[in-house]
Amino acid sequence: MRWGWEDGALAAAGRETVRAAATPFQAPFEAFLPEYERRVARGEKWPGWVEKIGRIEAPAAGQMPSARSICCDDVVLARVCSGAGWEVERAWLTAARNLPASRHLDGRESVGLVARSRLEVTPQAFAHRRAW
Repeated sequence: MRWGWEDGALAAAGRETVRAAATPFQAPFEAFLPEYERRVARGEKWPGWVEKIGRIEAPAAGQMPSARSICCDDVVLARVCSGAGWEVERAWLTAARNLPASRHLDGRESVGLVARSRLEVTPQAFAHRRAW
């Protein structure tokens, strides 16, 4: 699973990133939570990867795409960002007020993260961008 920033490609020194993502802590995913927690305990990189969303989200499956890219919590998102060259300043779980009430579970429906790049940028790092 790639979000486009895991390899630090967008991480200039001192640059800040803010990320938000869905968590598995939503009412339609409630049956998936035990599996998610087992995957976290096993140390899987993307414990919230679900190949066929309709298999775990019965009530709203018709409203969702057939595959879901990823869902994660604050610990997983912070780990992935840290491993990609970001210094995580803060990661947190929060209620997703933009979701319908039927999707709310316990106030942890969304995850947010603020991080700063710790990669050192040199002129050589951008040499490939000098196309002319």
